[in-house]
Amino acid sequence: MTEAARIALQEVLPLPRWARLAFAARCVRRARPLLRAPAEQATVLESALARTEHAAQTAHADDELAAAAAAAYTLALDNLDGKAPTSAENEAVVVACMVAHATAFAAEAATLTDPRAAAQLVAQSADFAIHAFRMARSADTAEALAAMRRDLQALREAAARGKWDDNSPVPAGAFQGAGEPGGSR
Repeated sequence: MTEAARIALQEVLPLPRWARLAFAARCVRRARPLLRAPAEQATVLESALARTEHAAQTAHADDELAAAAAAAYTLALDNLDGKAPTSAENEAVVVACMVAHATAFAAEAATLTDPRAAAQLVAQSADFAIHAFRMARSADTAEALAAMRRDLQALREAAARGKWDDNSPVPAGAFQGAGEPGGSR
């Protein structure tokens, strides 16, 4: 991946804590429609993603979010990374693994108070979401990255307008004008 084709740590580090988390969740939400996983796996990831979004909106990470992050990691590492899929299943398994890792990194970032460590997980989460588009051979990979960059810019502007700090929750409307996830894959 080249620098132009990813969201770098330096781009997310200046965001306040919960804005970084909202950005990671938004990147995962954009990649979520690529997932073709069994219902049980999709439920684990959706729960972790929903809890991550809730944490950003309430500026609070709880034990349930930590458990959801662990469940997403377990899914990625034990159930997806360790699977030996047939060639027909390979693409779906790899994409599910990318989305699972993106979800787990985003959820874990919520539990960290160290800005650099959390920003590193957020950047990795965005990378996994972008890579999910590539692995799915989505024609919309470039648009997905552009949409993620619009999301990042929308958060920067909202944070500046609202004078957000690391304790500021991210309101539901923070991404207004950036386009809805899932609308364009």
